[in-house]
Amino acid sequence: MNDETVTRLIHQARGLQAGLTAWQSADPDVDRRALSKALRDNWDRRIGELKYGGVWSIYMAKSNTRHPASRAALKIPRKDWNGKNVTVEHAIPFKVFYPAFMHAETTSDLRILIDAYHVAVVTRVEDKRLRDAGLNQEMPPGWTWDDDPLARWKAVGIRVEF
Repeated sequence: MNDETVTRLIHQARGLQAGLTAWQSADPDVDRRALSKALRDNWDRRIGELKYGGVWSIYMAKSNTRHPASRAALKIPRKDWNGKNVTVEHAIPFKVFYPAFMHAETTSDLRILIDAYHVAVVTRVEDKRLRDAGLNQEMPPGWTWDDDPLARWKAVGIRVEF
């Protein structure tokens, strides 16, 4: 991914953020979670297409073998993946990723974030292990951006095939 692409991504996402913030200012009753989801979905789509050739959804992952998946999820035939047996999970929760993204100032800052950005299909059982460990929206205690971006998954035994 060249510097021009990285710079374009940051400007597009920050433009969306500015628009969402203005929308919220105009309508204080707007659901903040909906705004966050719009930004996350935009980022997922743009980075997902660049890194793995598709947007992040179970539907897309069924037909796109470039979509990473956990070893456990791969034991289920892709054609049988659905919202009851698998889910799409970010290696670094958006709650952690978002502030770093909004404070990234240089192309090299963004490259670190893009390199750390991973999403995979995991089983619902694996997703429950993240929740039970208190890691559904957090990274392991003491984790920093210099550490392994897959640390949260590894902490609960999720192994992903890229």
